[in-house]
Amino acid sequence: MVLVVVVWGTIGTFSARRYSAEAWIDLFVFGLSQGSIYALLALGYTLVYGVLRMINFAHSEVFMSGPYTAYY
Repeated sequence: MVLVVVVWGTIGTFSARRYSAEAWIDLFVFGLSQGSIYALLALGYTLVYGVLRMINFAHSEVFMSGPYTAYY
């Protein structure tokens, strides 16, 4: 069902001439990378909770240390 909606939206976007194919591919890759990062974060929370039966809030601190390190 999700795939049908994605294909339908892609065809509608191309037919309306809102984005070029290159821009759509860039947006698709960006969304895929963002989704992968969120999935890794959720997987880390799931693994820690599965082992400890407790949510480790320091996991978010480690996750955010990467962007801060890259920025500064």
